[in-house]
Amino acid sequence: MIRTVALASLSIALLAGAAGAAEIVTNGATDASASHPIRPIEAFVEVVGQDRFAGYFVTDEHGCAVTLIRTAANDEALAHPIAKMALIVQPSSRIDIPASGSQALRIACASGAGELQIGTLDRNLPPRRTLLD
Repeated sequence: MIRTVALASLSIALLAGAAGAAEIVTNGATDASASHPIRPIEAFVEVVGQDRFAGYFVTDEHGCAVTLIRTAANDEALAHPIAKMALIVQPSSRIDIPASGSQALRIACASGAGELQIGTLDRNLPPRRTLLD
């Protein structure tokens, strides 16, 4: 898992460009609010604070292979630089990508990598145990 997160961090740092690199957090975060399931190849859009994340995932031999695009939430014309991220989330694991303010996008891969849970969380709330902890 450490290797996968390191590769994901590198991908984000290399592809983030002017949008600013994101730091991936894989532990100690709070419960995601309003999380919803995503099936393979199903597109999703999630607004987190002042950031918009759009993407999809496919199942591969390592887990959930997620492709994300990050833009400003109010940039409908995509006039500002965007960041493209390629992440691998191992089955029964999660990754939190900090967004503007104290919020983050939580991406959790189900066991068997057949489903992804996408949600928003507030990093200022005290940590609570979840099924993935």
